[in-house]
Amino acid sequence: DKLNCLLQQTIFGIIFSVAVSSVLAKTITVIIAFKATNPRSRIRNWVGFTAPSFLIFLCSLVEGLICTTWLLISPPFPDYDIQTEPGKMILMCNEGSIVAFYSVIGYMGLLSAFSFIVAFLARRLPDSFNEAQLITFSMLVFCSVWVSFIPAY
Repeated sequence: DKLNCLLQQTIFGIIFSVAVSSVLAKTITVIIAFKATNPRSRIRNWVGFTAPSFLIFLCSLVEGLICTTWLLISPPFPDYDIQTEPGKMILMCNEGSIVAFYSVIGYMGLLSAFSFIVAFLARRLPDSFNEAQLITFSMLVFCSVWVSFIPAY
């Protein structure tokens, strides 16, 4: 159960950072595609597979480093909760360092807020291409859920 406890929060953080950074990369790809229509534009070099892949790798690497630091300094551990239900012991996962846990969650929030801002700024693309508007809406929903998660947790 200790391995499960160690990996539960860290894998969650890394998977979500990959997902949110993928949305960010998609949004930036859309912006680059529309800005690169000028034949002499320097931004044309960024069109293709390189920029989105690098961005996803970089954002996920930062989350991975935060999680690795958390696991090295004060990792999560199995714990018993005897106060919630009197007479029963509930096995739960203690986060270890609360600062590290909220750093993982905070980085996801920062990444999602940045994705929302970029998508919001890209919403003025031509009407025939409404993907930026859909990304803006999905990031707004994600940020709303994330903001409501923090006090609930």
